[in-house]
Amino acid sequence: MYNYLQSEFNKFHEKIKLHDRADNAILREKREMLEKELREYFAKKAKEEGTAKITFSVGNQGSYSMGTGIRPLDNEDYDIDVMILLNISKDDHKPVAVKKWVYQALDRSNRTVEDKKPCVRVQYHKNGKKLYHVDLAIYANENSDGKTYLSWGKFKSAPADKKWEISEPEALKDKINKRFKNSDDQQQMKRVIRYLKRWKDIKFKNTGHGKPTGIALTALAYNLFTPQIDRDTFS
Repeated sequence: MYNYLQSEFNKFHEKIKLHDRADNAILREKREMLEKELREYFAKKAKEEGTAKITFSVGNQGSYSMGTGIRPLDNEDYDIDVMILLNISKDDHKPVAVKKWVYQALDRSNRTVEDKKPCVRVQYHKNGKKLYHVDLAIYANENSDGKTYLSWGKFKSAPADKKWEISEPEALKDKINKRFKNSDDQQQMKRVIRYLKRWKDIKFKNTGHGKPTGIALTALAYNLFTPQIDRDTFS
């Protein structure tokens, strides 16, 4: 009985898991293209304004970087979360002004670009259907206190909602990826996170009200999950 149930869990997990080579290839390609366009924008901006060129580094964040991604349902699209770590100080630039740079750099006719409170979203379509999107979170990464700050707010947000928020995306990623020293325990936790995410997709399929975020479910598993190795519990 144990072997049968465990094999069913394994089949389900393989069905919902976002596989690196096949499923993520197109997302990596889009990320690299957007990065190239952003670098070209800052080079042009510096030349036209006679100012120093703004540099930055790029990394993945969210489920992609933590290895907890799942394949979307048929009516949803693939996504990837990207951090843009600008080598600037928050004291020198307004948070939404910085976000506008990224928006202007990536706003092209072959996709939809949207300013969202925590990021700039680049949405790709085909025949009117959403295919995949890239969420770019913009950070000021050279601050006097040594901390990293996220640009928060939309272009039309109230002044009080436009702000720099302390955020440590790399620390969060390391925290999740190093939760357990034992590899089997770590992988079991990530399988549970994927199960929870698919539960969310099904449970809240027709509504956004009260829908938990992926990071909330990840935090829940991080704090409450206990590895199980006995044959009375299955994962």
